[in-house]
Amino acid sequence: MSKAEQLKEQGNKCFTSGDYTGAINYFSQAIRSQESAVYYSNRAACYLKLNNYSQALQDTTKCYNLDPTYVKGAQRHCEALIRTSNAEEAVRISNILFNAEQTSKNRELLNEAQRALKLTGPTPESFVNSVQTAAQNLLILTAQGTKAILNEKFQILSSQERAQDVKKADDFDMNACKLTEDLNNLRENLTNIGMKNLPEDLEFLQKSVPTFKIDPTVLCFYYVVMQNFRTTADAFVHFGLLGFTCDEEISKDKNYYIQHAAQQINLCPRNTQKMILQAALELQQQKIDQAQQTIGQLVKQDPRFASFVQNFQTWNKLKEQGSAEYKSNPSAAVQTFQNATLAIFNYNEIAGQTINQIDPFVALIFLAAEFLAAQTLSNEGMALSKLSRNEETLSRLSAATFLDQTYEKAHRRMAQIYYDAKMFLEAEREYAFAAVLTNDQELGKIVKDCQKQLRPFLRKDYYGILEIDKSVDPASDDYNKKYRKICAKWHPDRYARDPVMRRFAQIKFRLIQEADGILRDKQKKAIYDQGGDPENDGASGMGGGMGMDMGGIDISQIFQMMGGGGRGGFQFSSGGGRQQRGGQQGRGGQGRGNGMPPGFENIFDFFG
Repeated sequence: MSKAEQLKEQGNKCFTSGDYTGAINYFSQAIRSQESAVYYSNRAACYLKLNNYSQALQDTTKCYNLDPTYVKGAQRHCEALIRTSNAEEAVRISNILFNAEQTSKNRELLNEAQRALKLTGPTPESFVNSVQTAAQNLLILTAQGTKAILNEKFQILSSQERAQDVKKADDFDMNACKLTEDLNNLRENLTNIGMKNLPEDLEFLQKSVPTFKIDPTVLCFYYVVMQNFRTTADAFVHFGLLGFTCDEEISKDKNYYIQHAAQQINLCPRNTQKMILQAALELQQQKIDQAQQTIGQLVKQDPRFASFVQNFQTWNKLKEQGSAEYKSNPSAAVQTFQNATLAIFNYNEIAGQTINQIDPFVALIFLAAEFLAAQTLSNEGMALSKLSRNEETLSRLSAATFLDQTYEKAHRRMAQIYYDAKMFLEAEREYAFAAVLTNDQELGKIVKDCQKQLRPFLRKDYYGILEIDKSVDPASDDYNKKYRKICAKWHPDRYARDPVMRRFAQIKFRLIQEADGILRDKQKKAIYDQGGDPENDGASGMGGGMGMDMGGIDISQIFQMMGGGGRGGFQFSSGGGRQQRGGQQGRGGQGRGNGMPPGFENIFDFFG
């Protein structure tokens, strides 16, 4: 064995043991003794381990020039090219490698090089462009969600009516399914417009292309957009859909994106873009006076934002006018508040726009200002309530909480509407929101009252669900025939082409299976027929009916999820039946969703 080979072997041993500096010394001696593509490649591997990417590229370039047919050397050269932001050359060489031999390693290198080129190059899919496009798309999606909620007919139907009439309960469920399906499509689209890809792309750039410098302005924009993704995704939780998903660190820190945006803005150069980002951050934190000052200064340098200032002034003026009209002329107040909302967030217009019609920085400002629209939507709802137009009231208040899930007043107002309509589970849910947002222990007493009022109507009508008489023996052929018929009628696969009916069929089919399971079991049937709860060892009092067990979750758990400490004293009913997690609905939740405020996760996961 030559001296150079002996040095290489010693270098390999050091590399294996993690002594990369020692390995570099041996490989350097081997190179001085005899130049070899292998020795340069091995030394480059050490430099890569030590994150010395420029030195690694020098060695891999030398290796590739000495022997371009040395596969491992060419692969390492691709890696060094990617790490040093030379993605175009990395794509060229990885293509050569993959065309010569289609191994998994070569495929991975080619994919990595192509992704690096896409994200760092001057393409529409670059990270910079993707972040800005996400803001444009998110504004449009939020407008579409608001419009869908406002166009929905929020049915007023008491807990008692639904408990006593299966058909009315079905109609109520069907109505809820329509809105849920519309919103579910938008929720799924959140992933497609960047909510999932942007964090993955940033992680990829930081790991695979560490020398690529992302402008602090871009990073700040990214964090502001991600905060909007978070609040928008969690708005869908209120309607029984999936909220924002993230890793544990971000999940625990509700201000993660805001804090990171604030750090990056300090690194941004002093220009109009920094002022825009500053205004967006101030609006997201509902610091209206500070945001006004920032935007006022901004308009002097960038006339694009003059319209926002005018819109804000119009919104504020109309809000005050509507408040003055509220007592004496609620009909006029309804129109005034509606105009105020459209001034600051014209959801009708924005919902039909394309990204080419919206400046990304303007989109960021309007996204951050959505809480202003929530205020006038809520006020419009109360004016409608004064006119006894409660179904419209609920749509306005629901839209308000969609735009600002932390708007406690809207939740409390909705809760009162539901309570007065004797829709006790909905009332309980909205009072629960208000309790979480205000840490108001007194609201716990109201929640308990809602539970007490709801309890008599929790029992499911299993015979009505199966469309059979109580006299039918579950062991008889007649029962089996009717059971098969109703299963065939409501099997979800039958409605594969109609997503709304499929969603409704899932509700019906689950209830059918549940009812059959109870009535076929002689012991459970006997308990049920005597008015007990067959799922809880025959406990009397009709508890656990309509898909809701009264076990609930202690309020202290909710406060802990908010990071606000614990206050025990009452529990919430599970909305379990009607709106299952992820939007899978079942009878009995009697509401349009079981979600909790932004970033608090879906607390109904704890309900059993």
